[in-house]
Amino acid sequence: MKKQTVLMICGLLLVGCTNTTTDTKDAAEAIEIGSGLEQGATEMTPVFAGDMSNQDVWKKFVQAANDENLEIMTELEADDIEIHGFGGEVIKGSKNHIDYCREWFKASDPNWQIRLMIANAGKNKDGSLDQWLTTSADYTDTDENGKEVLEQHMYDVNFENGKIKKIVAYTKKKSVETPE
Repeated sequence: MKKQTVLMICGLLLVGCTNTTTDTKDAAEAIEIGSGLEQGATEMTPVFAGDMSNQDVWKKFVQAANDENLEIMTELEADDIEIHGFGGEVIKGSKNHIDYCREWFKASDPNWQIRLMIANAGKNKDGSLDQWLTTSADYTDTDENGKEVLEQHMYDVNFENGKIKKIVAYTKKKSVETPE
């Protein structure tokens, strides 16, 4: 009898400690992590914990960019991807983005090392939940004069149906500590 009671308690503990939530939207709405101002809105709305599986998509995308593997990058992007670059330029469509990268990779050897990823979600103006990943990376490259370029990049990445739908990029020169 004691054995059965112990087994039953262990079983209940296992079931009680298991996250059975399968709907990402429900899970995200349960954990509010901040607030944001939707473009065009006048009031802040809640930001929730997002779909963690988007981190895997982003890691694969960054690795494909580091490997200059345009085929994998294409597979991970939505056909109508929109990229907002550091200088305000906007690239629309996967084909245009891949053509841009093809030329960039011929002339350069960029490399990214992911430093941070935060999965988050927020309701858009239609009330639907948009999935985002806020991420940072150390970026290295060599300029046209052979000098090493060191920057820190931040990206807000929007995902739709497991693919990258939109990237908004920010940059700053990497801080270099000087001796005192």
